[in-house]
Amino acid sequence: YKTLSTSELQKLMFIRAILTKPLVLVVDEALDTLSETDLALIIEILQNPIYTWTLIVTTRRESIANYFEHQIKL
Repeated sequence: YKTLSTSELQKLMFIRAILTKPLVLVVDEALDTLSETDLALIIEILQNPIYTWTLIVTTRRESIANYFEHQIKL
């Protein structure tokens, strides 16, 4: 029996969200701690046009915000 790492838990969360195909998907700073490789893969999936969800992403990293067309800075 092995306990999942934080990174593994985050990946599992994204997989579950993707498989359930919600109407609205809120990603609250969950991308901030991913490795660059995992980040690129997850963003590619989140932005895939086959998914029709409304995507809301919060982040503290401007490099992540720049992946998205519409931004609201608070």
